[in-house]
Amino acid sequence: MTTQEQYIERLKEIVRAKHGREICTAEDCALLAEALREATKQSIDPRALELMFLAKRRSFAPRPSVLTALAMYVGYGSWSDFCSSRDVLPADDTDIIPVKRRWGVIILTIAAIVIVLSAILYLLLGDNTAVSNTENIALQRLYTDVDERWRAIATEECNDLRSAGDMSASEVNSIITERIITLGDSIATDIEATATQRGMAIDEATLSEYADKIAERCESIYQCALN
Repeated sequence: MTTQEQYIERLKEIVRAKHGREICTAEDCALLAEALREATKQSIDPRALELMFLAKRRSFAPRPSVLTALAMYVGYGSWSDFCSSRDVLPADDTDIIPVKRRWGVIILTIAAIVIVLSAILYLLLGDNTAVSNTENIALQRLYTDVDERWRAIATEECNDLRSAGDMSASEVNSIITERIITLGDSIATDIEATATQRGMAIDEATLSEYADKIAERCESIYQCALN
């Protein structure tokens, strides 16, 4: 487990202690999201918390906004403040390789990676273009599917709000404004979850780019419902 993962595990331990209960179900994550909103004024999608607290794979990296909100919840200014605080030790600290041995391990690991990558490139050089095209098609399909899903969600929500006769214009505007604020994080979480379901890897830059584009499309739909 890397130091980053150790700090994330430590943060989860402190959050559980602060929250006063285990976080084992989607309902627990929804309650935690509400506690975060009340304590930090940060709106975090419960699904992002589900991926962090309930997902079995340890390689999942929560978004910085989620980590910062949780760090603020337990009394720190940001995620970086939490990691740099002297009173916080990463979880499983005894598993960390001693510094003198760490460099040797790092050098050997890098050398092994270079050798393996060189062999793979040599063997698959002729197939690189086909592999790249296949990955691009899969990513584009992922983007299209999530984009269609969220535009449908936005359209349905706007139609429901327009037809809600028991709500004032200010109430409708308040709901839509709050929805727009959390839109980017919610869509990014959905993209990452969909990619995981399809066995795909998506880097942070591509994730942010896709989420921003889809959020912009959905925001235009919500704007039409604002009075």
